[in-house]
Amino acid sequence: MLRLLIVGCPHSGTRFIAQMLTRAGLPCGHEQVFALDGVKPATRIAESSWVATHYLGLNAIPSETVVVHQTRDPIAWLNSWVRTTTADAAWRFLEIMYPGIGAERARDPVRTAMRLWVRMNRRCESSSLRTFRIEAVDHEFGSGITHQLGELAGVTLGPDRIADALAATDLDRNHHPGESGHVPLAWGSLPAGPDRDEFAGLARAYGYDGL
Repeated sequence: MLRLLIVGCPHSGTRFIAQMLTRAGLPCGHEQVFALDGVKPATRIAESSWVATHYLGLNAIPSETVVVHQTRDPIAWLNSWVRTTTADAAWRFLEIMYPGIGAERARDPVRTAMRLWVRMNRRCESSSLRTFRIEAVDHEFGSGITHQLGELAGVTLGPDRIADALAATDLDRNHHPGESGHVPLAWGSLPAGPDRDEFAGLARAYGYDGL
């Protein structure tokens, strides 16, 4: 039975959290149930998948499954997403979710990325029990995010096991390094307008520093 589902944007750390939880003692798949090629039977009690965002509200997720929403620093996410241009399968799936997004991306990749971040996070937020920042994952027994995720799945994760799992799992390595020639974006370099305003406003709502 799938007890816990972690959703978020692509490049928000869903692979990292799946690997880390599994090492900590909570078997968690990454895009195994909700994958680019369809929905499959659950073999683990937890799943982390941005693809599952598409299925929120479509009766594809068991009623007993607890859904939580994971976010990543919006500027770090934006740089990871914009500089990675070879994820064709992901873009084909996003085109199903948001028809026309490929053409938008071709015209203005940064504005399209900002709109995508807002759209997907709002969709996740509306169907989730709670939202947490991937940067807040820690090993504080009784109050840390990892321990809380374990409780939601019905698994008690000990502090030592969590600490070992965090030490063995590299957050940055799971974030698609992409093209080496990419010029990093910052808040001041984002194109002004409603897209940036909404992007920055939601970032502040999630507790990130922004404009």
